[in-house]
Amino acid sequence: LYYQNVQGLIPFGQLGETNPILDTTKILEMSTYVMQNKIDIVILNETWLKRSIFDNEIFPLTQFKIFRKDRTAWTHPPDPINPKRFRKNGGGVLIAVRSDIDIISKEIKLGSGAEIIAVELTTPSGAKFIICTCYRVGTLGMEKRKKYRLRLCVDTTA
Repeated sequence: LYYQNVQGLIPFGQLGETNPILDTTKILEMSTYVMQNKIDIVILNETWLKRSIFDNEIFPLTQFKIFRKDRTAWTHPPDPINPKRFRKNGGGVLIAVRSDIDIISKEIKLGSGAEIIAVELTTPSGAKFIICTCYRVGTLGMEKRKKYRLRLCVDTTA
């Protein structure tokens, strides 16, 4: 298992672009580390990815099954008390599971307006594990934080 807050897989100067370019140095260093160390599960926070960036630009799809939640107005709604604190770009979470390990992986639909992603892993013996990551932005506020935490606990135990 490998976790990293990557603080952007696109350069900061590209953050506001509709079709940003990837930070090839970060991608190369990270993927080299993951491949050399035969990492089975990768968890990344603060990916800064957008819909215009394809999963296979991060990891080869033949080697990883990728689950991600990029920032949108739904995952990161503006703060009604202080809308100027809203950050349209940034954030985002990703979980990648090696495709050659003997495990079934599927995304758990949380239905929550936050940058949260959960993946259920089932081993050949039937044992189940849930891996989850959440990027909690500073503008979330305590009330929303409690709501999302409760939602996550309810959804994953159902």
